[in-house]
Amino acid sequence: MSEGRTTLEGRLPPSARDYIEIGAGVSGLHFRYVVGLRSTRVELYIARPDAATNKRIYDELESHKHEIEAAFGGKLSWERLEGSKSSRIACRLLIGGSEGDEARWEMVQHAMIDAMTRLENALRPFISRLRA
Repeated sequence: MSEGRTTLEGRLPPSARDYIEIGAGVSGLHFRYVVGLRSTRVELYIARPDAATNKRIYDELESHKHEIEAAFGGKLSWERLEGSKSSRIACRLLIGGSEGDEARWEMVQHAMIDAMTRLENALRPFISRLRA
């Protein structure tokens, strides 16, 4: 359905969880499509084994918040998740969800793909710097 709009296309494995994910090119960083009961989101999930490393990566990305949000084209949800090992940067879509109207699922999928394409494009230059 994404048909060339994101580099993640065709690489997403099926999942029995409420999300599907693909590596972002840096160990422990994953782009995720998440479907809840009444909402959906796309996110970069930061989950290396070491909590301090995760927070350092998150803080580095957040230091470029204005640039990232400008490239994304809107506000993102910056979630350091204090008390948790992981962190995330998400676009929360208050549409869809597994209990949503099936007639709207295609529209929800398009909205998620659009948001993921913009999220990936906005974060990719900063993720690339983490590899260096």
